[in-house]
Amino acid sequence: MGQNKFPKPIKKASLNNNLSHRSYASKIASPPKYILRAEDLSVGFSGKTVLNKINMDVAEYAVTAIMGPSGCGKSTFIRAINRMHDLDDKATVSGKLYLRKDDLFAASAMEVRRRVGMVFQKPNPFPSMTVAENVLAGYTLNGISLKRHEKEQLVEENLQKAALWSEMKDRLHDRGNFLSGGQQQRLCIARSLAIKVEILLLDEPTSALDPLATLKIENLIQKLKKEITILMVTHNTGQASRISDYTAFIYLGELIEYNKTKKIFTVPKDKRTERYLSGKFG
Repeated sequence: MGQNKFPKPIKKASLNNNLSHRSYASKIASPPKYILRAEDLSVGFSGKTVLNKINMDVAEYAVTAIMGPSGCGKSTFIRAINRMHDLDDKATVSGKLYLRKDDLFAASAMEVRRRVGMVFQKPNPFPSMTVAENVLAGYTLNGISLKRHEKEQLVEENLQKAALWSEMKDRLHDRGNFLSGGQQQRLCIARSLAIKVEILLLDEPTSALDPLATLKIENLIQKLKKEITILMVTHNTGQASRISDYTAFIYLGELIEYNKTKKIFTVPKDKRTERYLSGKFG
């Protein structure tokens, strides 16, 4: 099956390197802008291809769900965006990734991670840091000095954005790993938001959470897309249909179908997509 690009690819020259400050209403009323592009992106491990020539343009200020069976390459895709494969000597990566006009493979991994945040399936707050220190970790680890009032403002602002301030405002000096699973996951989101990333990658962020914690994360994602682009790997087709604007279906390392979520779930173009969504495999 050939690669799917949705919608029609735009010229690189039209990618705007300035963040838009228009209202959310004006963003959805106009044609979508694209913040991320994958061109023939392939990833392999020890000579085995896991992701094969993915071509995909990701809409700005939207939630894009990445679906597919276990082992199909979903997590491999978003880890490539965050340059996680740089840490694996057995990994080979080819193709191109552009964030706006910038080649992500031409920049340092540290520079990429300042612009692209990642939250993993298992929450990973830094265990030796307090709640407040976790939020500020991006500044601390990069040697960026902040005044006390700047720290306080960043902590409150980003815990508010992560829907965690009311629960944590009296617990800012508690260790982050003492929180519940759902709170830890939202703390990890706040940590990425604090360094003002342009894209937030979520690798099955609710798979280890109870239904109430999952609902809080889903509601949070819906609010955050007004100011940040979100790519979310999920096994949960119901979740993808509820909260995403676009959906990509990856199977055996290939991008089978990519479209607006409503179209994917109502009129899929590929039989494999239809069979996956109906529960016949995966």
